[in-house]
Formats: sequence, C-alpha cells, structure tokens
Amino acid sequence: MKRVILFISLILGSTPISIGQNFSTLGEIYNFEVGDEFQIFSRDISMNYGNNDTVYYLTRNVITSKSSIADSLVYVQNTDIFTCDFSQALPVILDTILLSHPENLVFPVPDSVIFVPNSSDTVYWNQDSYNGRKICVNTWSQPNSYTSMFFVDGCGLAKERYFNTLTGMDCDSLFYFKKGNEEWGQKVLNSISEPKIQETIYLFPNPVGDELTIKYLESNFKIQNVFLLNNLGASVPMRIINYGNEKMQID
Repeated sequence: MKRVILFISLILGSTPISIGQNFSTLGEIYNFEVGDEFQIFSRDISMNYGNNDTVYYLTRNVITSKSSIADSLVYVQNTDIFTCDFSQALPVILDTILLSHPENLVFPVPDSVIFVPNSSDTVYWNQDSYNGRKICVNTWSQPNSYTSMFFVDGCGLAKERYFNTLTGMDCDSLFYFKKGNEEWGQKVLNSISEPKIQETIYLFPNPVGDELTIKYLESNFKIQNVFLLNNLGASVPMRIINYGNEKMQID
C-alpha cells in the first residue's frame, strides 16, 4: 500500500510571480518554533489484487521542542493521525491511528541548499498561497513521470506532486498552518468531533505489577493491537490472558 497525499490546489486566484533562483536554505525552510502547527490531508491508495479502495487521512503536527546539536537543527513534534470520511460537508473522523506521538526531526547543515541553479528548480511566491511566503520547487523527471516538491519558508515540505502517464497524479498538501499569531488555510480539526480516547479507556493498577487490566467503556471501537514500552521506549514482552467485550488483561 502506497502512502500519498491528497492534493488541494492552493495556487489559484492570481498569477505566481517568479523571483528568480534565490533559493532558500534548509534552515530557512525548516525554521520552526515551539507551538507551530501544521495540518495535512493525505490518502492511501491500495492497488493490491485489484483493490482500488482509497483511505483518507488527516495529520496534525505540533512542534514541542527546538534545539541545535553540533551542526544540526533538531525538533520534536507531536503527531496525530486520523482516518477520515471526506464525503460529508465537514470531515468526520473514523479512527485514530496515532495520538500525541512524539517524533524527532533532524536537519543537518541548515545552511545548505538542496536546489540546483539553472535547472527546472525554481522560486516563486503568491499572496494567496501560504500568506505569500517564498516557495522553492525541486523537480526531477524520469521516463513518463516527474515529481515536484514544493518547500515553503518556515513550513517545510508543503506539497509533493507526482505524475505518471499510467496512474495519473497523486499529491501531498499542507492545508493549514499556525506560526505564532500567523495563520493560513482552514483549520479542519476545529470542526471535527475528535474521539476522547482518554475518557473511554482505563488502565489499572498503576503502577503495574505482573498483570495489567485495560477497561474500555465504549462499544463503538475495538482494540486491535496492544504494545507495551518501557521508559526507554523499548518493547516489553507480554501476552493477553483475557480478552472480553469490555476489558483486556495482559501479563
């Protein structure tokens, strides 16, 4: 199954203005601050065994830490990923894939430039897109296909466009960001009733000895997998000894 991003055209309404090839550095593109928030639409297309079902996702990344180590920019972001139904007037969350999952982002040599002058790479800006922030585009071609990656100053990789003459076009797209007091796009998660997992799942005893009980009060979801991690993030061996409709016991 290939993970690709749902494209939402953001460069409409006025003509993009080229500003030459004054390419941004990695440090300018990934210039995040604690509290920055980014929301992304994506879709998963299954091509296995003739199954063309599409699963839609909504991802939210929030920067929680910023530091410099040696010659690298280092961030920690909390990531939420939900599967969604976009057939409604407002997206409806179907399932929670990740909730407040910490991820490390490391960008070595922030003064470096990943774009190639005098090539198909280019720079432009548009007041209707990303509040007029500079957009650097990296493009490369292969027989019957091309890929374009759109990098926005302060927002990172905002869009990825892939075109193949056989399969059509699949794209990644940032549709909302908040940086300090600056906002752009539609904050979809404000309009979604998010599942309150913490209020429907209870774990006891705490601290745990040899046996842990997981009790779930709602019947509109089913626990599919359970993983135990120690305080270093390493997996802990476990086995399920009792699995009912309202609780699970593991040791």
